[in-house]
Amino acid sequence: MAKAEIIKEDSLQILKNYLLENIEKLDAEMVVLDTEARQERERNRNQITLKNISDKLSVCYARRETYHFCLCAIQRNTTEIEI
Repeated sequence: MAKAEIIKEDSLQILKNYLLENIEKLDAEMVVLDTEARQERERNRNQITLKNISDKLSVCYARRETYHFCLCAIQRNTTEIEI
């Protein structure tokens, strides 16, 4: 027998907003890191700095993908009913 848990609409919206805010923050952080990496490459600067920026970008992409996956799963698995 299927069971259902009821989550209040405002609670669900808070969770979705949290995920969207984090995705937006990570997008902004990735833009900054991309700019820093480009500037470092143009100046032929320290490879260690470029590696650190690359590592930070990788973490941002992984975190963003996780948040995006969670948001999509919530949206895909949300069924609206009228009570």
